[in-house]
Order: sequence, then C-alpha cells, then structure tokens
Amino acid sequence: MTSNEEIQSIEQALESNKDNVRMHLNNALKLYAQRPEGDYRNSIKESISAVEALNREITGEKVLNFKKMEDKGLKIPKVLREAFEKLYGYSNNSTTGIRHSLMDETGEFLPTADEALFMLITCSAFINYLNSKMR
Repeated sequence: MTSNEEIQSIEQALESNKDNVRMHLNNALKLYAQRPEGDYRNSIKESISAVEALNREITGEKVLNFKKMEDKGLKIPKVLREAFEKLYGYSNNSTTGIRHSLMDETGEFLPTADEALFMLITCSAFINYLNSKMR
C-alpha cells in the first residue's frame, strides 16, 4: 500500500459493509498480495464485484445500475457517475479479459500490480462514498 489514507479507505470499506461486500474486498486484497506474484486480473474483478454487491443491496440489480440508484434517491453527480462507468467498462473490456475469459494472447493488456492497487483503492473509496450518500 502506498499511504495511510489509502489503507484507511480500504479498512473503512471492509468494516462498514455487509458480508458480501467484505468478502469481495478481502478476496481482492488476498489476490493482490499473493506471492511470489499477485493475481492482478482477479483482484480487479473482486474489487469491482464489491461495488456490484453494494449496488445489489441498494437496487436489487446484479450489475452496476446508476439509474436504479437514482430511483432509490441516491444522487451521484453526472461527471463522477460517468467516470465510474468508464472504470466499470474497463473491467468489462474484452481486451483485458478481467471479467471474462482472457482475450489477449500476447499478454500486452494483462493488468499490472499498479492497476490492481488502483482499482482496489478506488472501489473501496467509491463504496465508502456510496455508503455516506445513503446515510
């Protein structure tokens, strides 16, 4: 990890959510920290799955659905929503094979430790943000 703030964001997301969100975040951490080399693709998958799990609690939908969140009274600024939709799209992109079978046989687009850490921290922070908006 790179800073106390990032660690605190992950810890807050782990402590303040139900089992399904915590399970995905814990799995993301374990896969990231796996030695000798982390399983970064699956760590990213688990990070975004934690956001989906919280979304399911809010909306009942299995996939991230900002429109349904808004219908439930959870208003997210348009630009922030679009930014997270792009990150969600990254995890579903066929060139990375993060959420689906590996598509890139060359390995050119395989996720790195930096990307996995970024997604773990970002998804944790976004979960904390959604929780604060629901209060």
